[in-house]
Amino acid sequence: MYGKAPVSVLTDQDLAIGAAVKKVFSDSRHRLYLWHIKKKFPEKLSHLYHKKSAFKCGLKRCIYESYTVEEFEKVWNELIIENGLEQNEWLQGLYEI
Repeated sequence: MYGKAPVSVLTDQDLAIGAAVKKVFSDSRHRLYLWHIKKKFPEKLSHLYHKKSAFKCGLKRCIYESYTVEEFEKVWNELIIENGLEQNEWLQGLYEI
C-alpha cells in the first residue's frame, strides 16, 4: 500500500480488533460488516425479527433507503419507539458504535 494506511477497515464487533485498528491505523475509519450485524438480529430480537415482519421491513428501509444521517436517525428512532425498544441494550450499543 506504499506506506499508506487504509481509508477504512472492516471488521466484526470484536472490541480487541476495534482497539487494534484504532491504535495501528489511527487515521483510518473503523467500520463494521453489515452482514455480521444482521446475522445477530434473529438471536437478539427473535420476537420481532422474523420472516416478513413489520420490524424487519422497517429495519431494511432504515439501512438501505436512508440517504442522509438525519433521515437514518428519524427512521431509526421511529422503529425503536414503535417496537418498544428504547431500553434494548444491544441496540443502544449498536447505535453508539
